[in-house]
Amino acid sequence: MISNFLTSIWKRGGLAGATPEDAFGVFVGLGETMTPQDILDGMLKVTVLVALSRPAEFIEITFQQQMQKS
Repeated sequence: MISNFLTSIWKRGGLAGATPEDAFGVFVGLGETMTPQDILDGMLKVTVLVALSRPAEFIEITFQQQMQKS
């Protein structure tokens, strides 16, 4: 969902880069953003890197969500 959103922004010129891969990266999962303990604890962690057109900088955004315990 995040990749689809960022691809649409890139197509409209909102992100720098010749390809979507140059413009942004979305990272999630075991070994990338989460440890086995995070998964056992119900923690979801997503990191998004975006190359904004203005200002011309790469920005890292990290999201965390604690899953509801039953």
